[in-house]
Amino acid sequence: MKDITRFCNVFVDLNFQDSEAKMIWVDRLGLDMRVFSPNYGLF
Repeated sequence: MKDITRFCNVFVDLNFQDSEAKMIWVDRLGLDMRVFSPNYGLF
């Protein structure tokens, strides 16, 4: 969870509060990460 919070602080917005996060491994392409925030929706 710390990595997701760090990602949100660096790449999204300093005030972005995530309530749910899902990471899915995609073969040879890396990770697909979906972060949900009640204020901003899905990112």
